[in-house]
Amino acid sequence: MKSLVRGVTGIFQAKKKSMPLPTTVQEIRQHLVESLAQHLSVSPDSINHEKPFAELGFDSLQAVRFSGELEDWLKVKLPPTLLWEYPNVIALADQLATELKLSLQPA
Repeated sequence: MKSLVRGVTGIFQAKKKSMPLPTTVQEIRQHLVESLAQHLSVSPDSINHEKPFAELGFDSLQAVRFSGELEDWLKVKLPPTLLWEYPNVIALADQLATELKLSLQPA
């Protein structure tokens, strides 16, 4: 069982390392929605960008893990309380774009 967990973890780690950094807030939003959908086992189309993460079904442990995954992807230090401070896809994507000094204007 441990080898299976290591294998799955290794695949996830390799995928994270190969993901390019975003260049637009839209790319961040898309990544957030796809990742949230995967974590919640739902379709990305079912993720309401304005609905709070807690209402989508994220508990505190998932939120801290998700913050850590974003930190790994973006290569910036993020607080574990990130999803409480920026409680939906739009607010979080805008904050991450600001953190990365990306334009919030549509491309």
